[in-house]
Amino acid sequence: MKINTAFYYLLSGRVLANIGDSLYYILTMWLVYDITQDAFYTGIINALIITPKIIQFLYGPIIDRINLKKVLLYNQSIQFVLILLIAVSKYYDQLNIYLLFIVVPIASLVSEFGYPAQTRLIPEVLDKDNLVKGNSMMATANQGVDVIFNSISGILISFFSITALYFSNTLFFLFAFLLFSRIKYHSKTQITVKNDKLTVKEYLKLMKEGFILVRKSLIWVLILGSATVNFAIGLVYTLLPIYAHQYHNPKIYGYLLASMSCGLIIGAIFSNYFKKYRLGPLCYTSFFASFLLWCLAPFFNIYIFIMLFSLGWVSIGLLNVVLASASQQVIPRDKLARVDSIKYSLGVITMPLGGIIGGIITKYISVEFSFILASIFFLLISFLWILHKDLRTLPSQTNLTYTDMKIT
Repeated sequence: MKINTAFYYLLSGRVLANIGDSLYYILTMWLVYDITQDAFYTGIINALIITPKIIQFLYGPIIDRINLKKVLLYNQSIQFVLILLIAVSKYYDQLNIYLLFIVVPIASLVSEFGYPAQTRLIPEVLDKDNLVKGNSMMATANQGVDVIFNSISGILISFFSITALYFSNTLFFLFAFLLFSRIKYHSKTQITVKNDKLTVKEYLKLMKEGFILVRKSLIWVLILGSATVNFAIGLVYTLLPIYAHQYHNPKIYGYLLASMSCGLIIGAIFSNYFKKYRLGPLCYTSFFASFLLWCLAPFFNIYIFIMLFSLGWVSIGLLNVVLASASQQVIPRDKLARVDSIKYSLGVITMPLGGIIGGIITKYISVEFSFILASIFFLLISFLWILHKDLRTLPSQTNLTYTDMKIT
């Protein structure tokens, strides 16, 4: 792929922001359970982190019409201030669960502006032929960061104070801000951001257009599948710190998160080799593989569990890149942020519910059996792709057209 300075500034800034997001999430999830020793509160805080994803569809019309670079800059600066607030509160011993209940959802809400903006910016700085490669590089870099920081998170918590780690966390958002500030690009869309004011009436009209496109195309079926999978993932996110606490070792939590990231990065790396495979068989086979691996994992010791758990994420990492690239290819560019944010928001609407339920059911059944329950949702989505004729017969990502996705 030809060197593209704007893309590499975007990529580098995203990596640093992702380090900040990963470290913040790990610190917060561990801290909440460590303070309360209650799985219910862990589920609640997990839900608060995830819930802002549900309203991401509201950002779409705005992001389609405003300067994407400014979105990224405001995003990083606000996150810097909020994480600094947590660090200062912890330093002065004023941090408690109620303060986290306020700051965490605000920080998560702000961070959610960044993802659709980046998705919208990628096709602006890359041509069509490099979309899969660019998305693969973005996903690989992000997950590579997760592998490193999730692997050492337990060690960091063991050797450094939570306060020091929160203060360090703010620096990543600051450096990401500096990198995003250097992005230069020329918009390929017909919208003139500078002179086109967005009124409430126009906002509602644009929002309606996005929902109509989703409803009349195959995208709504993809959303249904995504919601099913994300319920299981939300449940698993809550189970991980509880499972790790059974071993009384924060390193186990780091290893579990790292194994998840390893699976995602492997899938992202190899996604470019699967873009010529038909989407139908690729999706239902991949989901079934995840079901099988996660279902078997709890029957083995911790080391085999981690290995199988990691392998179960490979197909998710693979499909994340392939399906995202497919969407960028067939959705009209001037509607991409709207449709992508609607798809994302409705797809993750079940994730906080899964997180809360994960915190509740572990009071009555074992964590191991809860993992098996989570795996069943991957089996359900595999059946959806097999039984739905239009999904089952989708061509490869490289051959996918508007007609295939029933986009008019």
